[in-house]
Amino acid sequence: MVNMSESLGNTTTRLTFLTSIGGTFTNGFTGQPAQQSGSFSLVSIPTGAPLSNISTRAMIAPGGVLQPGFVIAGDIPRTVLIRAVGPTLAALGVSNAMVDPTLEILQNGARVTFNDDWQASDSATFSSVGAFALGAGSRDAAAVETLAPGVYNVLVKNKSDSTGGDVLLEVYFVK
Repeated sequence: MVNMSESLGNTTTRLTFLTSIGGTFTNGFTGQPAQQSGSFSLVSIPTGAPLSNISTRAMIAPGGVLQPGFVIAGDIPRTVLIRAVGPTLAALGVSNAMVDPTLEILQNGARVTFNDDWQASDSATFSSVGAFALGAGSRDAAAVETLAPGVYNVLVKNKSDSTGGDVLLEVYFVK
């Protein structure tokens, strides 16, 4: 099961993927999104195949936050790459891309890590999981962390609360 939720103000949109007998995913929404837009795709993954990554693109209003969640199942820690991409989207032709996204990983409300600008030393991890390269010196955010099994939230917002913009949030499972 993959459970993702997005919150903005007093509104929450929750998207839950549940595996059915055929190995395909179904979904359900609750809430009404306000001042944000995004998209998602339902994909068919063969039963037993691991999920390698999941992403969402959203328009975050000034002062708003994107707050998806994910679950590390099982009994062993997993290394993940989490990216909040804004400036590189602009370089790829996306108008109104977020200028300086930040990301914060939380477990049970406690901060696990925070990132403002990605580190060049993470480029090898980007390549190993098939993620596109980020612009040299861009203000995109990225974190590589080994996480214990459990439920996590990622808070994505613009460093300056006075502006918003389009942001792509990605979660990759590193092998």
